Amino acid sequence: MKSSKWKTLGKDVIGAGNAGGIGIISLALNKLSPDVLRWMYAITTQNYTNEHHEMRVTNTDQVSIVTSFPTDTYKFHLKVMNDGHEWQMNADPNGQHKLFTYKDSKIIDAQYLSTDLANFPKYQGFLEIASDGFLVSGYGGGWQTATYTFQTQTWKTNWISGAGHCAQVRYRGKTIAVMVSNTQTGIYTEGDVSRTDNYKTVFPMKLLKSMPTPQSKSGDLVYSVTYGKSFYMAMEDGNSIRLFKLDLETLDFVLVQDITLSARLESGTQQMFYDQTVLDNNNQIAVDETGNIYVNERNNQKYSIRKFLVTGGSEVVLKTEEMKDQAAILSIRYFNGKLYAGVFFRELDQSINTDYFQHYLQLVRQL
Repeated sequence: MKSSKWKTLGKDVIGAGNAGGIGIISLALNKLSPDVLRWMYAITTQNYTNEHHEMRVTNTDQVSIVTSFPTDTYKFHLKVMNDGHEWQMNADPNGQHKLFTYKDSKIIDAQYLSTDLANFPKYQGFLEIASDGFLVSGYGGGWQTATYTFQTQTWKTNWISGAGHCAQVRYRGKTIAVMVSNTQTGIYTEGDVSRTDNYKTVFPMKLLKSMPTPQSKSGDLVYSVTYGKSFYMAMEDGNSIRLFKLDLETLDFVLVQDITLSARLESGTQQMFYDQTVLDNNNQIAVDETGNIYVNERNNQKYSIRKFLVTGGSEVVLKTEEMKDQAAILSIRYFNGKLYAGVFFRELDQSINTDYFQHYLQLVRQL
């Protein structure tokens, strides 16, 4: 970084070789715990090795790099610390719709969530970290959200008959689902009366509130985050992002921002498809507590981060000129009141030849 407004927290030297010989995939940039941010990435070298590293940083800027993992870390997984224990949930790498849950690297749960294996969960579903466990959601006779809670170490599947895609959040021990269409928004809460259908048990959700969607526009869910009682949902439609906010206490539902993007790394929908829809792991946008939106922009291989203000207008908070040459922003995340970015860059090493580069990854934070 060349900017005095950004601090480099950690640096990983990942290898050297001719141009195109090193491949990087950013797998996750999210909270491991309220006090620790983790950045996991995959490194592919010219020797066809594929390694995973995990850079961890505390809220006091203490950094460590993990290169060995007792549990499989292919990219379709979630990881979080809860009550002193490290939990991880892996999707099945062979597409068998099975989920594997680990506690402190020991497998404690491995099962299908439905006898209808082709239906739920499936490729287009979502995997998410919840406040007290893991969420898995997708279509299955409507919208289904299965919650694995750490306290009970059991699954519970909630269901909304005939519903389309919903955003979901855990609040005070209950799953809240929000279905936003271009015309109507419905807010649902977890039900307590089970129903058995086709040899599976589901808990129909209860409608709490229904209202017209603000400005009659929605989109595809690309990001969500909760701050206290405020649940933010970013919906993307083409080159537009609409940010909605639900007050989880009053159930007030409002449109916070409706912005048009001039440049974007890639659409959020494409990013989720690439990440096997592991929502909230690896992001190209971020949202802070007040509803400001940060977007990772790219224009002809030149990267920058733009902040769209909830009060209107925008500003570039990390300019292309503030980074070294050959630098790329892989992921961004808002954490403990600051914006973080995972950056890749390379430097030419002409002592070998004119096409030989040293490759680095850096985690940086806005001051």
